[in-house]
Amino acid sequence: MKDDKQRTIFLKDYRPSTYLIDNAEFDISLHPTETRVASKLNMRPNPAAGKKPGVLSLNAEKVAVHAVRIDGAPLKASDYQMDAASLTIRKAPAAAFVLEIESSCDPQANKALSGLYLSRG
Repeated sequence: MKDDKQRTIFLKDYRPSTYLIDNAEFDISLHPTETRVASKLNMRPNPAAGKKPGVLSLNAEKVAVHAVRIDGAPLKASDYQMDAASLTIRKAPAAAFVLEIESSCDPQANKALSGLYLSRG
């Protein structure tokens, strides 16, 4: 979630992602107040990350998550955490996997103008 005060992000603060996305597929049903998104991500641990894979965190600002699956198996609500800005999977696989997420958002209510938002009708 963005706040009113911008903070500077320096290049030295960046770290390689723990996971890489080799392929991404999206099925998007646009609607002004409830856009539904089904995503399918082919992922694998990033050897350049320099740390053991396990926790996967994805940006998910102003998004409602309805289902999460890894390699077709549904995750229980206790297997992941949603907060105002992200979806975190606590124990992601240590080998290549397919992550599927079903989510929705309200583009009309998104006044931050980041992500998916409705502009000029």
